[in-house]
Amino acid sequence: MRETKRKQKDILKDMLSGDMQKIWSASCEIVSLSQNHEKIMELVPYTDEMYRAVKKLEPGGFIIPHQRVLEKVFQILHLHKEGKECPCRLLGGESNPKDLIEDGYFELVNMVYCDNKDYIDS
Repeated sequence: MRETKRKQKDILKDMLSGDMQKIWSASCEIVSLSQNHEKIMELVPYTDEMYRAVKKLEPGGFIIPHQRVLEKVFQILHLHKEGKECPCRLLGGESNPKDLIEDGYFELVNMVYCDNKDYIDS
């Protein structure tokens, strides 16, 4: 997932909007920033406010993918706030290592080819 170019203040505004579509989009943008400590730290002071805004929404509106993305958002914010672990711990199946290399978060050490796809050898 490529890092969003939107400003954190706009992402925060959407997270607090009460509009599920805006919250969904903003959540995905926060996930895209998971490796960018500086940008995530701009959102960390608003974690409780975002949590309260999301919690107010009617639970019936949350389907499992929405809930998982929201859980990921708060995991990202917490990990960066604590500063005790490397944010690479947050990488999951939705992350493309090639994007992270191109964005300058990682350096390519070794490439392995499988099924005509590029994979990073760990």
